[in-house]
Amino acid sequence: MTRVTADEAYAHCLRVAKRSRSSFLPAMRLLAPEKRRALLAVYAFSRACDDIADEPGLAAGDRLRRFADLRQLLHDAYAGRTETPLGVALADSVRRFIIPKEHFAQLIVGCESDGTVTRYATFSELRTYCYRVASTVGLIGLEIFGYEDPVARELGEDLGIGMQLVNILRDVKEDAARGRIYLPQQDLREYGVAEEEILRGSMTDAIRRLLAMQAARAREFLDRGGKVVPLVVEDARRCLALLRASYVALLDRIEHAGYDVFRRRIRLGMGEKLSLLFKAWTGRLTSAL
Repeated sequence: MTRVTADEAYAHCLRVAKRSRSSFLPAMRLLAPEKRRALLAVYAFSRACDDIADEPGLAAGDRLRRFADLRQLLHDAYAGRTETPLGVALADSVRRFIIPKEHFAQLIVGCESDGTVTRYATFSELRTYCYRVASTVGLIGLEIFGYEDPVARELGEDLGIGMQLVNILRDVKEDAARGRIYLPQQDLREYGVAEEEILRGSMTDAIRRLLAMQAARAREFLDRGGKVVPLVVEDARRCLALLRASYVALLDRIEHAGYDVFRRRIRLGMGEKLSLLFKAWTGRLTSAL
């Protein structure tokens, strides 16, 4: 069998990102080519994790076997003996940027839990989940971007948690349809919200207050995590600033909709995306941090 070249492997990762219509693609284009290719490999790996977790109708045993296969691919990539396009791209990226394997391993653990854990008792539990499925990707990204101050890792972790909290807020309806409620059970009780109301998609005053609190929590993490942008190497700041700004804008949209995430899926319009991209390209997002 003909060995997959690095160029072919990264081209595969780009196709994965385009096929999934990744909102990360515009930000990736602001990076230097070598860093952009590495981030594409990371995205393709995380996409593989998500696809296994979210594939409907997949038996529990089959889901576990698919994750085991992904762990083997990760092991082979770090050992430098992989032949799949994703494996080759990943092996090249982790070698160039010296990325800790544990970040990828924790990402798998987090996505794997989506098939078995449908409720989180406290925010502490949810935060651990967010770290695994989002902060790990941010920490991998930091190794690709480059940084010197070790505090960047703490701030990058916060930024990832903030971004995932926005995803959870936006996707309350879709997750409920899958039987998942990521909003902490402790918070539901505190705000007098019954699970059945979330599962039915009933927008009540109590739910609105609950979601407003979740939004405020997400914004705190985004604000704190945004301080990481000036700490990365200069040629990566525009990319990271755009990623953060996109989530801040999405959170703004949710707030402007009165936190009604049940009526329709809230997303950024093309005009907003282009405006943010222009601001990032001209450095205005970076200078604002």
